[in-house]
Amino acid sequence: NMGVVLGKSGIQNTQQLAERLLADAGVALVPGEAFGTSRHVRISYATSMEELVRGLDRIHQFIVKHS
Repeated sequence: NMGVVLGKSGIQNTQQLAERLLADAGVALVPGEAFGTSRHVRISYATSMEELVRGLDRIHQFIVKHS
């Protein structure tokens, strides 16, 4: 749940979260507001398992740093 970082480190919504993840962790995702939710994001998994693991590790590190 990406909600653990919302309201922290200046991240007020999933749009800002998506921007920060891209800038700070090199991970692209789609803000939940585009799909009617303000507490979730959409992640594409149309890549190799190796790339998915790398991306999820980067997301995890970002969340630990900002929660």
